[in-house]
Amino acid sequence: MLESLRRLASALVLVVLASLALLLSDRAVQGNSAAAGGAVTPGALPRLVILQHSSTALMDAILAGVESALAEAGLVAPEALVVEVMNPQGDLATASTMAQRIAGGNADVVLTISTPMLQVMAGANRKAHRRHVFVGVSDPVAAGVGIEALDSLSAKPAWLTGIGTLQPVEEIFRLAREINPRLAVVGVVWNPAEINSEICTRRARAISAELGIKLIEAPIEKTSDVREATAALVQRGAEAIWTGGDATVAGAIDPLVAAARQGGVPVFSNMAGQVHSGTLFDYGADYETVGHEGGRIAALVLHGADPATIPVHNFMPERMLLNDRARLGLRQRWDFPAAVRTRARSVIDAEGTLIERPRENAG
Repeated sequence: MLESLRRLASALVLVVLASLALLLSDRAVQGNSAAAGGAVTPGALPRLVILQHSSTALMDAILAGVESALAEAGLVAPEALVVEVMNPQGDLATASTMAQRIAGGNADVVLTISTPMLQVMAGANRKAHRRHVFVGVSDPVAAGVGIEALDSLSAKPAWLTGIGTLQPVEEIFRLAREINPRLAVVGVVWNPAEINSEICTRRARAISAELGIKLIEAPIEKTSDVREATAALVQRGAEAIWTGGDATVAGAIDPLVAAARQGGVPVFSNMAGQVHSGTLFDYGADYETVGHEGGRIAALVLHGADPATIPVHNFMPERMLLNDRARLGLRQRWDFPAAVRTRARSVIDAEGTLIERPRENAG
């Protein structure tokens, strides 16, 4: 009799333990679902994970803009926000591993910087559906992450939102011809694995043909290829080197400029801010302002806004920068007309001094 009671008691204990395990498991699943798509747990600090492509001046400017917008929204770490910045330094295999970790973690919101980071995170996030904001992307539709159209709530994944920043490729080639009317041959180093770079290069081909400029190309796979590829373009007759929205090339802008300068040719760039590395002129986005807009959207989501209600839109705050110092020692004559100087936000003079113009007065 006693033995039977012991067996019955043991069986009841096992049933109770199993029931508790199922209950806890169900609560954990609900918690993960809330973290992926719902509001932040009451009383807990919101968690933001930022996946940054690499440590370049451009990427750092975007990150600074993001942080500024978060602070303006009252989301200052560590008092009001838990922030983790992950940076694979341009290595896509490492980035993919990081994205998988983020998708399986406990972030309330993920923010990615660059097209490749958008793509790897979107791939890892297919099932987790963590709320995802992206910035620093040339063309979100062409990125192949499920965004079918801009300014539409139905043509995108419900958990994904952000901004596109399409580089003014046509405008910078027209500007180059205005600065040097004799310009006939332009070279470009680009990574065909980056859809953002492919888009810019296709547009460069079209505008070059329209202007009667020959575009010669040097495809590369990694940043260590950039200097040699640039030198080869100069040897093939490039009179200037242009850089578009290519993250691989942006990570090697210093050796690119050095190789071009050794051949007596300038570099002009759609990545605004690279004049500080020696480009002749830049015409592109103010990337700190771009980051600020991305951070503003991230703050909305962290405060409870549903990404499904925020359409993806194009955001292009234009910025022109000139470098008089880079005009020295070139094979051809490059002059900045007065109208161009008037539009410039910043000018580096022949002595290397940076002259900034007020943001509201620059073109």
